Amino acid sequence: MGFNEGKGGTVTISVVFLGNYRLLTGQGRVEIQLPQGSSVNDLIAWLADRYGGDLRDQLIDPGTGKVWNLMALAVNGKILNSVEKFSLLLKTGDEVLFLPPALGG
Repeated sequence: MGFNEGKGGTVTISVVFLGNYRLLTGQGRVEIQLPQGSSVNDLIAWLADRYGGDLRDQLIDPGTGKVWNLMALAVNGKILNSVEKFSLLLKTGDEVLFLPPALGG
């Protein structure tokens, strides 16, 4: 069965890279198509596979293979600041911002 066949289809989302994420990808904004029903976690895994290397290490903890629990993202202007929220399903037109880590103090 092909990528667009069956019950699925695709969603098209905008991804905005800020700070170090922009440096690691060499891009500020990209449009990405994912299978319908994809979550923020699925997007993170796709980006880690697509860009690999240093970006993968910023997204996925190499020790556990799981998304870093301190990563902050925003979907349509709403900050998702916990891994539990990364199960949010994406839909066409969503904008996902990869926010640089905040410095504590």
